Amino acid sequence: MPDAIRVASAAVPTAMFTTAVAEELPFATGEFDLTTIVNSLHHVPEVAMPAALREAVRVLRPDGSLIVIEPLASGSFFAALRPVEDETAVRHAAQRAIAAALAAGELARSASFEYVRRDVFGSVDDFFERIVAVDPSRHAVIESDRQTVAAAVLAVASRDDRGRLLLEQPVRVDVLVRFSASG
Repeated sequence: MPDAIRVASAAVPTAMFTTAVAEELPFATGEFDLTTIVNSLHHVPEVAMPAALREAVRVLRPDGSLIVIEPLASGSFFAALRPVEDETAVRHAAQRAIAAALAAGELARSASFEYVRRDVFGSVDDFFERIVAVDPSRHAVIESDRQTVAAAVLAVASRDDRGRLLLEQPVRVDVLVRFSASG
């Protein structure tokens, strides 16, 4: 995390970066027009996902929006990641947490759509570098049987006209607002 903060601070020196757990944000109620959860709700412990969503809404102004962008448990990127870390359960849990917040009347969906993110990698090692950057503990899994894991990546990847690996990740975007009985 400190490396990510350092990189982000260098890229946008006028911005403020803070680290916190999603279910306890260090911001005042109603402080933001927009909050986002980008590719990370599934990394929150399942039992804390509802609290993370409530916190993202708590820090919104009354007319603000929460945008949740989550990878789905499908696609070649997901299949390539699976031998290293099977995120099937946590990705489904994130979608269930969103659905539960909607069903409980805490939030209303103002828009929802899916798209396919296409990632290009020069090599299997480049793919490994990306997924280890997200979670360094993945390195040990890769190194425990590198040949088998690499073969699994190659089995699901396609190639572009330059021979680079192409992996596709379906993603769902939900634009959520506080539920208002008045419409």
